[in-house]
Amino acid sequence: MIFTLCYVVMYYNIDKIFQTLYLPYIISNINNDIIYNHEGLYFLLKMTSYFMLGLYSYTFYYKLFISKSSDKNYIVLSFLYMKHLIDILISQNYTTMEYELNRGIMWMFTTPIMLKMYCDANDLSLWDINIHYHIIAIAPRFCYSIQKQTNLFNIYYYTFYTRVFLFEIII
Repeated sequence: MIFTLCYVVMYYNIDKIFQTLYLPYIISNINNDIIYNHEGLYFLLKMTSYFMLGLYSYTFYYKLFISKSSDKNYIVLSFLYMKHLIDILISQNYTTMEYELNRGIMWMFTTPIMLKMYCDANDLSLWDINIHYHIIAIAPRFCYSIQKQTNLFNIYYYTFYTRVFLFEIII
């Protein structure tokens, strides 16, 4: 349980360090897209965040108080996801760069936990599934997404709008 607490605190601290020290160096005055100014993207981020926060809160409560199984990995994963979602819901002037940075750090911390849960369910070790390849595959994508932010909002807005439009057609 102490490892769980240390891992969550480490994630909180590294996320805060990146937000305060690293982010001001990569945000230019020209590329400062605030998500609040784009109604479609803002609405989708808020609504999906509320839904996912409710879902994770319910399953976290169920796993902690009702279920007899005690999976520490699930508790860590719930804390990491809920922190990410609360950051989205609390921030009013959330830029696309902050969102990408926050999402990248969240994926860097949640991937090993998800792989550990997979290994526990299938009686494998982390080396059997080559965890180093999974971590190495995330790091360049994270660095690339932070440095190349020219049309990030247009890509996100298009994918979110397309998914909502396709969802409306299917219904």
